[in-house]
Amino acid sequence: MTVTSTCCTMAKSSKSDSKKKVVKDAKDRRTVVARGLKCTSCGMEDSLTISTYTITEFFKEGMLEVVYLCESCGWRGCDVYPMNEGRAERLEFRVEKEADLNVHVARSSTSVVRIPELGVEIKPGSSPEGYITTVEGILDRIEAAVKVKARSGTVARVVRQMREGKKPFTLVIEDSAGNSRIASRKVKKTGI
Repeated sequence: MTVTSTCCTMAKSSKSDSKKKVVKDAKDRRTVVARGLKCTSCGMEDSLTISTYTITEFFKEGMLEVVYLCESCGWRGCDVYPMNEGRAERLEFRVEKEADLNVHVARSSTSVVRIPELGVEIKPGSSPEGYITTVEGILDRIEAAVKVKARSGTVARVVRQMREGKKPFTLVIEDSAGNSRIASRKVKKTGI
């Protein structure tokens, strides 16, 4: 089963921020890097804001999340980038206990996510987006996507067992740009 990724982090937007002014918010580590641009989705001038978020808590080298938000049509997009340059690689993480579900994952828009035990993969769609979540968050996304599919009962049952730590599984991320990360020492990395 193939799932197309369409989720991203929602950025906070404030119309009181001045155009193209860099604004730092200590609470959410957001920096508005551009405001008042033309939206590529609706074509409205002066409506697109580009913000960046720096995340350092879970990824030792730090991650940068870039969020695009149109105040006119509501279109949003995002992606994640490591602070250090990446290379094409395959990340493999074996989830063997319930605590492993809390491991943080940065999935870039260029990556394919697989859980072989489920026969599921998440491929970039026509408007791919990156996101930062946990291993359990990946399971949530898969479960939400398969509810639309005919196999939802079987997959939901197996996902429930995985969440309870009763069924070990492998999370595989293949990223041609090398921008994805799994925040664990147990990760096996190989070049692709």
